[in-house]
This record gives sequence, C-alpha cells and structure tokens, in this order.
Amino acid sequence: MKTLICCIVKQENLYLRDFIEYYKNLGVNNILLYDNNDENGEYPQQVIGDYIANGFVIYEDVRGKYRYQLPAYTECYEKYKTVYDWIGFFDVDEYLEILDGRNVNEFLSDERFNDSDAVFVYWLIFGDSGHLHYENKPVYERFVQYKEPDAYSNTFKVFLRCNPNLYVNFFDANMFSWTLTENRDFVITDTMGVRIRGGYEYQDFCYEGALLKHYNTLSIEEFLYRRFGRRSYADRNSNFNKETVMNIFYTINEMTPEKEKIINDFFNKFEFEDDLLK
Repeated sequence: MKTLICCIVKQENLYLRDFIEYYKNLGVNNILLYDNNDENGEYPQQVIGDYIANGFVIYEDVRGKYRYQLPAYTECYEKYKTVYDWIGFFDVDEYLEILDGRNVNEFLSDERFNDSDAVFVYWLIFGDSGHLHYENKPVYERFVQYKEPDAYSNTFKVFLRCNPNLYVNFFDANMFSWTLTENRDFVITDTMGVRIRGGYEYQDFCYEGALLKHYNTLSIEEFLYRRFGRRSYADRNSNFNKETVMNIFYTINEMTPEKEKIINDFFNKFEFEDDLLK
C-alpha cells in the first residue's frame, strides 16, 4: 500500500512544515507539493528544503500560474495513478484524523474499502478559538474549538483509488467528474465504507472512522492576510468581494471589539477597495 497526498500552496510557509511532518507521522508515503506562489514570492524550500531533498516531498513548480489548484489535482491523478494505491487531495489547513489510531495505509487497507473508488472525508471546521494573532505553534495545538456540523460545514475532501482505467477532472476542490473504462459502477463511500447515494450528497455526514480537521480561519490577523494577501478569493476576476470573504469569518467565529479593531485597522490601510484587490 502506497499513499500520496496532493496539495497546492501559496503563502503557506508559516504552516507548511507542520503539515508535512503531520502527514509523514501519519504514514503517508509521499506528498506532492505544487508551488503556486507568486514568481517573486516565498519558496517552500525555505522551510522544507530537507524534505524536498530526501524525496519525501515531490516538488512541482507552478509559480505565477493563475488558479492552478484544479488543473494541479487533475494532472496529479493522471500522472501518479499507476504509482500509488490512493491519492488524497487536501489543503495545508486540513488535517486527517483516523479515530482508531491506525496510520493512513492501514486505514485505507481496511476491507470496508475493498470496493471503493473514492472515499469522502468530511470536514470538522475549527474557528479562531478566541485567538487574535499568529503564534509559532501547530494549528492543531492552537485551535481546539470546532463548529457543530451543519449545512455550511459538511463539505468533504477525497481519497481516490489509483486505477489506470479511471480518468478524472476536478471542477472544484472536492468535486470531480470521472470516466471509468470498466463495465461497472464508480463507487463512492464514506469513511465507514458506506456507499454514498448518488455521488455528491451534502446532506450526508460521517464522522466515524476518520474526519478532516479543517482549520478554516485561524486567528483574525491570519485570516485577513491569508485571504486577501494571497488574493485567492479577493481578486478582480473573482465573484468573492470583501463582504463575501469576511462572512466566512463571521459565520464561524464570534465577533468582539478586539477583532473589529484589527479588521478596521487592516482595511484602513487601503484608500479604496480597488487598492486592496490589486
């Protein structure tokens, strides 16, 4: 059994080494890292150069490419589907927890997944836990309060079984179309091996077997600089504007005067919203 985690990063150096070491300790065989930083931005080699050098992290340079996450996921599966048994498609703020303490290869080797082509791992969303600023500790130590699952939070990410007869195309970070050149159904299950009805079913929840801890906002200071600084949501060609982005924070976290001050100070640095979105 060999597993690969595929992720794409932009301005994630503060969190990247913790993410890599977490999944190494979880038994993942390799991590495929797409570096989507700006051409003059930070380099992952600055914080995980040793893991790239020893081959645990497979490095792909896609610096400066616009909105490359979905092409990266699709490319990854096509390139590595004959090399590994399973590929997981996760972000750097998403941490897989296997509830019975097994490593990832032991977990995916379980007979409950014998017929699975895809395993959906559902989010458990963590907010700011009242923190205002960055601290040099792993996110799973800093943020411990999670939001009870509801219609907003029950998104999932996916492990795909590697199969040379399977062709996928990601059209969202957790959504993909597939073509299976075998005379059978494509089988999607949850983390208990229960088949998910009709494919994508957001009303389904499963927090048994395993779950994905999603550290969605971090502190308000980090949220602002990550969401707006890297322009993944707030750019001129996006449907996300400032209000939409901030509602992500408000949906999960309690607002306080201290947080309001940090928010106001951040946006007051820009004379016009267009300056913020450049």
